[in-house]
Amino acid sequence: MARNIVKIFTAVFAALLCFSCAGGKASGNPFASGTLDSAVLTHSGPYDFTDDADLEGFFTACGFAADAPFYQHHDPDGRLQLALWYDAEAQMGAGVRYSYYGGETARYGFGFEALSEDAPLGRWEEDFAAPPVRPADVQLENYKESPEYDGEGRLIAFSAECTLEGEPEWVYQVSYQYGPSGGLASRSFGQNPQIFGTSGSSANSFFDGQGRLLYERRYLTHGGLELYCLYAAGTEGPAYCLYLDDNMGVYFPQFIQL
Repeated sequence: MARNIVKIFTAVFAALLCFSCAGGKASGNPFASGTLDSAVLTHSGPYDFTDDADLEGFFTACGFAADAPFYQHHDPDGRLQLALWYDAEAQMGAGVRYSYYGGETARYGFGFEALSEDAPLGRWEEDFAAPPVRPADVQLENYKESPEYDGEGRLIAFSAECTLEGEPEWVYQVSYQYGPSGGLASRSFGQNPQIFGTSGSSANSFFDGQGRLLYERRYLTHGGLELYCLYAAGTEGPAYCLYLDDNMGVYFPQFIQL
C-alpha cells in the first residue's frame, strides 16, 4: 500500500502543482561526491544530525532512483529549486535544495531517517488573501491601516503605520499577486522587526491554481525557514510538509505526514 501511495503522489504532483511541473527534471546522481555545498543527515529529529554526511551512500542504501524523485519544486523562473526522494514505507528521504547566483548553482543536500511528529508552523491553514491581523497585545499609537483593492474587489496591497517614540513608523507592508484563474498566486509580506521582532519579519509565499500554499520562505535571524506543501488530488490540506531550516546555507529538514 505504501509503495502505491508513492506512485500515486508522484503522478498527482506532476499534474497538479504548477511549480513542480515547470522546467527540467533532476538527472544523474544528485549526491555524487564533491557536488554538494553542504550535506546534513538527521536521525531521530532535527537536532540529532550528522554534518558533512555521506548522502551519496544514504541515497544508494535507500534504493532511490535519481530520475524518479518523489517531489520537485521549481522557482517562478522555471529553475529546479528542490528535488526530494522519499520512501513512504521506511519513512526516510533525501533531497537537494538548489540556489542560483550570478550564473553559479549551489547544491545543498539533506536527508532524514525518520518523520518529524510536530509541525513548526501550520501556515497552510491561514487566509493569505486577507489583510494581516495585528495581535491584541501589540498596542500602537495612532495605528492606521491602508488597504488597496483592484476592480474585482481583491486585496492587492496593504500597509499600516503608527507613531513610535514620537516618530511615524511603518507596521505592515504586504502585496498580493493573482494568477490567470483569479486566485492568489503569490504574496510578499513584511512587518516591522522593531515592533514584532526579527524572526518572521518577512515572508514570500506562493500558491497553486486552487489557492493552496505550495512554498513559503520566512526570514529567520540565522537565515530562513522554508516550507513546501505536498497535496493529494482533490484535497484542501497537504498530505506532507517539508520544512527546511536554512542555517547560513546548511539546510536542516523536517518531513511531516499530516
